[in-house]
Amino acid sequence: MRRLPTARGASARLFLIFLTFTSLGRPATAEVIQQGTTALRLDAVDVEGAAKGDFTFYASFLNRHYKPQTATNPKDWTVTFDGEPVDGAVEVKQLTESPKGISLVVVLAAYQAVEGEPFEQSRKGVTRMLNRLRAQDNSAVIIYGSSVETSGSLNPAHNEAVGWLTERKVGGVTVQLFESVEKGLNLFPTGFDAISPNRALLIISDGYDETADDPARAKDRIQTIQREAKRRNVRINVVGNAIDGDEELKQLKKISSYTGGTYREATHGAKLALYVDHVAEELLGQHVITLKSTDFEESKDTAFKLKVTQSGQDFTSNAVIRYVPEQESHLLKYLAIGGGAALGLLLLIFIIRLIIRASRREPEVIQDLGPETRHCGGCNNQIPLAWKVCQYCEALPHLGKLIVASSGALNGHTFFIRDSLTNIGKAEGNSIVIDDPSVSKHHAGIKVKDQRFELADFGSTNGVLVNGQRISKLFLKDGDRVGIGGVELEFRLKK
Repeated sequence: MRRLPTARGASARLFLIFLTFTSLGRPATAEVIQQGTTALRLDAVDVEGAAKGDFTFYASFLNRHYKPQTATNPKDWTVTFDGEPVDGAVEVKQLTESPKGISLVVVLAAYQAVEGEPFEQSRKGVTRMLNRLRAQDNSAVIIYGSSVETSGSLNPAHNEAVGWLTERKVGGVTVQLFESVEKGLNLFPTGFDAISPNRALLIISDGYDETADDPARAKDRIQTIQREAKRRNVRINVVGNAIDGDEELKQLKKISSYTGGTYREATHGAKLALYVDHVAEELLGQHVITLKSTDFEESKDTAFKLKVTQSGQDFTSNAVIRYVPEQESHLLKYLAIGGGAALGLLLLIFIIRLIIRASRREPEVIQDLGPETRHCGGCNNQIPLAWKVCQYCEALPHLGKLIVASSGALNGHTFFIRDSLTNIGKAEGNSIVIDDPSVSKHHAGIKVKDQRFELADFGSTNGVLVNGQRISKLFLKDGDRVGIGGVELEFRLKK
């Protein structure tokens, strides 16, 4: 049966008086949960830096009571793109230790039926939560009673939101819960360039809305909320006020579950503030996983997942699909460097020729050699066919090189190692592209750190050999023979 908001205040006060005399000597009501088991939840994926190989993942690792578990060892984490593990540098921090932030909107009931302890306890919990946020976080508060009011746009001035909330009064009987939630969602921009996709909305309410007598209208409003939450990447957490029962809270449970949020249910006032504290711990206990890698396919929708291993058990997250843009090209930079080097080399050749010509007594006979040149695949300069190694590329900054020693069209071709992470494979987009049937799409990689070159097999079909022995990982020495599939290369350090 629908509960009239004008009668809820009196019944709530009677319930609290009854609770005071009946709760002594018996344990506190347990927190109502939905999940029931320890689980890993991928909350958001930030691909703004993907063109440079930078990815940020926000994940919640929660036990069955939604208490955050700590797992900050990068070796315990695996990142997969479309089900395939990705090789790269991983760093893991909890949100409170990371420069990354979270954006939070709180929607709080403040009408006559929740006046007194329910509202004051809710306000106390929200105040503590806002005071725990940092300068890199954003927050806003919405209360609904006789009208819907907001503290302003999402911003890091949390103390101003606290001051605004302190001055708000309870009043009115028109209950506009769904309108308030929609207004809260609209505070989050649809794009992720202004604020990151790490976003949450907290509802503290008894679940009652003015649409209670119109199921069709209520269903439409709920579907609108769910659609907007997904579009803006907002997970909705709920602290339900069940002091007068929980019939209307079923709708909030549904919204919370659909958006990947958590649900807690308080049966007396003090629990409201406590459960808001628990939500704060959950949000600020997030893990921030940063990945630096170029070992991925770009320009496509990609399904991201995380896995963490704890106490011998693997926990795998849900999938989040985001579009990965094309990797940033360094071709223009290399062309500029190569062009400058080429210009300098041509100038030097011109001066030498002038000197030789001036020193000769007889006229110089110039032989027309014809168009015996080709384009260098590394720097795109026109070079003589006789050059096995492009001297323009040799002049560019590099750390070492791989010289093709096997027979065939690539014999003598030199690949230069220029970056701290060099991917080798048949697919376009690798740092070193070897077009050979025996070479896998993403075959291997070389990581350079402290002048040490670590070669790793990326799970290729035909494997990686060093001096005839198959390896998974090995530090290279000058002169080592490296087999990438059926192509043999000689590793040389820069002299």
